[in-house]
Amino acid sequence: MLCPSCAIKGPATLPGTLLQHTEIPLVSVFSYHTQANHILLSLKFRGTRNAAHSIGYAMGEAASRILEQPSDWLFCCVPMLEQQQRQRGYNQSALLANVAARWIGADCENALLRKQRKTKTQHDLPAHLRESNVKNAYVLADPDAATKIGSRGIVICDDIVTTGATLRACVDALQTAGFNRIVCLTYLRTEDA
Repeated sequence: MLCPSCAIKGPATLPGTLLQHTEIPLVSVFSYHTQANHILLSLKFRGTRNAAHSIGYAMGEAASRILEQPSDWLFCCVPMLEQQQRQRGYNQSALLANVAARWIGADCENALLRKQRKTKTQHDLPAHLRESNVKNAYVLADPDAATKIGSRGIVICDDIVTTGATLRACVDALQTAGFNRIVCLTYLRTEDA
């Protein structure tokens, strides 16, 4: 569970839309410049996997405020290349998607999307290069997924949104496959997102 000090400098549950996809809702739990950032960094870079429970719970709570019927939605994560995931030991976005979905009683399918090529680390790039870095990097893992999933909406989970380039690339892959009900859910959001 997150302590009250995590909300310093920013309100909980920040609604908005994904830039350049104004019809795609984007919900973030906290602003990047809060104490909540320290919890995420411990998960992402220091191997504190149990932090995923608190973060995922907060994300599930935020999602429950906008999703009327959780069973109508399928949660998924922003995928990593297998080599990157082996190096880290886990995909933090997958851990968060699992907890958030479980919290609100939705299904989670973290193998829905697949990263098909290596990209440079987004946080190492200036904002104007991030879009081209991830363009066409994500695809549906199963070309028949849209048929199998049917009319359920998709909630794409990620740890943080800065420029939104990674989430936009995932949205593009889903829309190309025929999904039209999509929500993006993150733990943190920068002011630029």
